[in-house]
Amino acid sequence: MIKLGINGFGRIGRAIFKILQNDRNMKVVAVNDIDPLIENHAYLLNYDTVYGQLSKKVKADQQNNILVSNSNKIAFFSEQNIEDVPWGDSDIDVIIDSSGIYSNVKGSHKIINSIVQKVIITHSPKDSIDQTIIIAANENRYLKDKHHVISSSICDANACAPVLKLINENFGIEDGFVTTLHPWLGYQNLVDGSVQSVSSPGHYWKDFALGRASQDSLIPKKTTLMSA
Repeated sequence: MIKLGINGFGRIGRAIFKILQNDRNMKVVAVNDIDPLIENHAYLLNYDTVYGQLSKKVKADQQNNILVSNSNKIAFFSEQNIEDVPWGDSDIDVIIDSSGIYSNVKGSHKIINSIVQKVIITHSPKDSIDQTIIIAANENRYLKDKHHVISSSICDANACAPVLKLINENFGIEDGFVTTLHPWLGYQNLVDGSVQSVSSPGHYWKDFALGRASQDSLIPKKTTLMSA
């Protein structure tokens, strides 16, 4: 049984938690998020605007600071930095960092080997990772003894890479372009205003169009697909 920790309990973190609820080979044993309200995390797991209600409800034990799912007790922490979380108390093998914060990518290297074996980053940082792995595209490049902080890349890269690999291997690709359409994201505004970066807190986007009201605007933006 592989024991997992989740750092960053937003859309991706909660989706991973739900997927693994009934997995027989992996289980989540610890969660860390900067929002300290454990009862809010239980609520967001149980009721989701997109996915509906969770069939097996999660409970929040505020006194012991744990989430209870299927009789499993998941330790809950609220630390700003990934390296400050007492992951070792839960005997964790792998951490999934879905915080989206660049400083946590760098912090992951501080806990490798001494506390955990691997950290999987759910976005594509500019540096500080050992390898980017996309399933059905390049998983054969993974080296167990060398790659410890691993990026799973970004959504549009995961959508395109397996298909492009198949086409290239069978027919060849000389040139091309990609257009991605994306729904609004958590960091965007409901009304016009400035917009901060999630990965680099305190940094304001210079792409001013990103600050426009998300539900009323079609906002052109470069994709990092090709560099990811």
